[in-house]
Amino acid sequence: MGISRWVLFFPIVLFGAIVSAQTVILIGDSHSDFEGNRRGTFGFFSQHLKELSDAQTQKDFRVFAASSSRPDWWLDRTAKVSARWGYTQTSQLPSRVSCGRGVCVPKLSQIQKNIFPDLIIIEQGTNMFGLSDATNVQQITELAQLAQAHAKKCLWLGAPSADKKVYSQASQDKLWKLISSTAGKYCQVYDSRIGVPYSPDANHDGVHLGMAAAGRWAENVFTVVQRLFEIPAQ
Repeated sequence: MGISRWVLFFPIVLFGAIVSAQTVILIGDSHSDFEGNRRGTFGFFSQHLKELSDAQTQKDFRVFAASSSRPDWWLDRTAKVSARWGYTQTSQLPSRVSCGRGVCVPKLSQIQKNIFPDLIIIEQGTNMFGLSDATNVQQITELAQLAQAHAKKCLWLGAPSADKKVYSQASQDKLWKLISSTAGKYCQVYDSRIGVPYSPDANHDGVHLGMAAAGRWAENVFTVVQRLFEIPAQ
């Protein structure tokens, strides 16, 4: 039986502090790579989400994000990948290792070593556009299975809205359906496009949301996360 799929039918309410030492790990791409963003044009999503979590809860919220990353970058079966387009890591462990012109993207198995997080959030989707369905199903399945096995709960976020001139509505819908049907067997899934149409602000690359839109996306996801913590782990 598959995991239920959430599409945010509940109202956005920011909950008060939770007195506990809960750990949340976020695995993301350039939408979450705020430390590796030198131009100030992307990475706002995880920055806003971490700020909300830090301000309103006592969770240990850790971000690992590599620009241009896909799910298989974080898998042991994939050779080491250099995060030469940007990398964010808010935790001291695992130690950063130089890799070519950037930091080696750590594997999820390394990140989870010696810790069983309460929640793993996987923000991966945009860099799967253009890949075959078979490739995407395999890498989504492997990462979702790993997250499910090594965390109390997992949440997979689909790609946020993009300019339809860059990725057509049909291609965005197709990718979301694939993510939902595949990752949804192991994790809760969330359509990041809900309530947040593409809005680049000062950034006009057609893919990355501007600060205001990324903030709305983060608020939506923060609510989903808070609701997940209200539901007992299976």
